[in-house]
Amino acid sequence: MKPTKIKLEPNLIPLLKSMGMNWSAIAQKPFDFQPTSFTAKIDGLKPKVFNRQTQLDMMDDYLESPLQPGSFCVNSAPTDGRSKLLAAWMMQHHYRSGGTIMKWHDLTGGFQSPLLEERANVSLLVFNNVGPDSSQTKKEKLRDLLEMYADTAKIVIVNGCDPYTFFTLHLHLPLKGLCYMTNSSVKGIDL
Repeated sequence: MKPTKIKLEPNLIPLLKSMGMNWSAIAQKPFDFQPTSFTAKIDGLKPKVFNRQTQLDMMDDYLESPLQPGSFCVNSAPTDGRSKLLAAWMMQHHYRSGGTIMKWHDLTGGFQSPLLEERANVSLLVFNNVGPDSSQTKKEKLRDLLEMYADTAKIVIVNGCDPYTFFTLHLHLPLKGLCYMTNSSVKGIDL
């Protein structure tokens, strides 16, 4: 993947907002896409290394076929600002590639979810506001949504841990791709 600036096209912001994009994605300053290498360590499993190039290759795969079903998970630390902007940028690319019906869904507490009550006809779902410290109800709701929309392209914005650990340990689901980003205020990641 060539060096890429993650930013939204101003003319597409109203469209993305109409599809539910969280306002804080717009508030984030554009940034150079440089995933952080990390090693996921989960009890009972061998450590799994995700270096920068592996994550760049995963993003290339997404960009080549953004309409393909599967879950792509993004995380940024210390805050989820960059991951929200990245998800909005991926949503923008999905639209430019022919995906016209998209939905950004901020997960909230409780048992209700309109996306579970009636299946939406969408080409992309973006799920936001979930992490390892979320309630069990919220994590189960996310898992139900990911299963119900298994045949749909999905982006999950997770906070509080790397994407692989969250999907493996908390959801027990596979990933199509992932991206973990940090800034200079985050201590080195074990690799």
